[in-house]
Amino acid sequence: MANTKSFQFVGGPINNPDDALELFSALGQAASAWARLEQQIDAVLIQINKEAFSATLYNKDHPVSFSSKIGLLKKWFNQHAALEDLTKDVRELTSRLKPLSKKRNVLLHSILESFDAERGTAIFKSVKYEGSDEFTITDYSVPLGDIRVFTDLVNLSNEFLFNAIASPLFSHKLLERFQKPE
Repeated sequence: MANTKSFQFVGGPINNPDDALELFSALGQAASAWARLEQQIDAVLIQINKEAFSATLYNKDHPVSFSSKIGLLKKWFNQHAALEDLTKDVRELTSRLKPLSKKRNVLLHSILESFDAERGTAIFKSVKYEGSDEFTITDYSVPLGDIRVFTDLVNLSNEFLFNAIASPLFSHKLLERFQKPE
């Protein structure tokens, strides 16, 4: 039997943004922080995912989904000798990004149903196809403080990626290592 819960496809805070300015400010910061992080991951992948660096690791199709990007990133850093100095940091980063990506999915890929400004809590809903005409609808109650913590963690992850991984990766010294055959 299909789930009969409903969605609010119109109305709510999206149609009345003045009633939820604090929420939209927090969501905008969260989305912008995540976009910056993911673009930096893209830049790292563009830098290393080259057939000339490894025909076996190379993926001619740049990944689109976040999980595919992380998978390709881990593959390169776990298997290419020129990157072994950075492998520990990549493992640390990717282990922290996985739970953050789940929170990102709630905040940026669910429907914003309502916002209680007095309590500072937003309600999001998402639908997931389970197969055979079955769906699961999930409700998430998210305090504004959780959105701000999410943004702070994404920003810290972005800084770690830049300082520990991207900056060394974009140096001439590291790129010279790729010129040596695997």
